[in-house]
Amino acid sequence: MLFCEYNSCNTGIIQGALLSFLGPQKTGVLVEFSNLAFHFIAPGDLSDEELDDVLQFLHERIQKHEKTEIQLLKYLNESLKSVSHKNFWMCADTLDEKKNDKLKKIIDDYFEKQEILTEFKQREEGQDEKQPSPQEVSQAVADIRQLISLHGHEHRFNGRAIARIFHGISSPCFPAQTWGRARRFWRSNMNLDFNFLVKLAVQEIIKLR
Repeated sequence: MLFCEYNSCNTGIIQGALLSFLGPQKTGVLVEFSNLAFHFIAPGDLSDEELDDVLQFLHERIQKHEKTEIQLLKYLNESLKSVSHKNFWMCADTLDEKKNDKLKKIIDDYFEKQEILTEFKQREEGQDEKQPSPQEVSQAVADIRQLISLHGHEHRFNGRAIARIFHGISSPCFPAQTWGRARRFWRSNMNLDFNFLVKLAVQEIIKLR
């Protein structure tokens, strides 16, 4: 039930899929239902304005969380690069005490998130955000349309799903094991900002309806 709630799934469909394992063919899978649960959809009593406010609040929270995690990943990537060696044999026989101490500090600092976030905020404020070129946008639009044209009859795409594919981010519906073979699309637009790709994909999906 919690899985269905978190993933907006229909409980009847999930239950039917599980029961299919108990067919005449031997699958070796045992399915048992134990705790009784009820799943229903309530319309609620929020006005359109209140719903808009709730959606805006959730969107801002998600954006803030995404930005925080991206900043931490950037910090970790840059920090590990600073203590890495070009070749494994450079650190195979002797311990580099200086880099070892630096690595320990990096790990300690990583858990002091606020300091890292403040540092990245100051750094990003001094840098202009790189705007994609018309050629990059045009190529991304062509990729989006071709992806929907080739696979839209099998899959239900949304903006985030397309952006994840173009950035090579695995998800339950679009796993890397399967989509990694689609080299035409998988990690095809790593040069573009993820959120920019989401907006671009949504625009193209609306146009194709």
